[in-house]
Amino acid sequence: MEIPASERHGKTPADSEHLDLSGEVVIVHTEPGVMMRLSAALAAMRYRVTAIHAVRAIDSARSLARDRPLAMIVSLDGTESAAEIDSLVAAAPGTRFLLLAPDMRSHAPVARILNALHVAGVQHDESPLVTIATLVALLARAAERVE
Repeated sequence: MEIPASERHGKTPADSEHLDLSGEVVIVHTEPGVMMRLSAALAAMRYRVTAIHAVRAIDSARSLARDRPLAMIVSLDGTESAAEIDSLVAAAPGTRFLLLAPDMRSHAPVARILNALHVAGVQHDESPLVTIATLVALLARAAERVE
């Protein structure tokens, strides 16, 4: 069931079509419980959500990024290289990425890379409320750039 543009948060389907994006939010996570809490929160806000449980999320996310979703929330395990993150972002131009990292505080180089790629990051143990608010802010900022 498609939600009318007037009832959606973030970008409207028309905005998504303008960027050739699918209009859905894809969550790729290694922990089913966290994945479901994030999915439920986004669905309650009337986003179309696809949730994927993965052993190594960045690998699964890269293949899913080719469908060019509106946004992706991807759980990192801490072993990812800068090249892998860059490859993920390059696979879906226009898609907004929110990466969930094990420990953002001690990884200043990763934070600089994410900033350079216009990607947001939060810690794995961040509350779902903060995670979803970060994603909504990321989508709103992207919508401002389009207008």
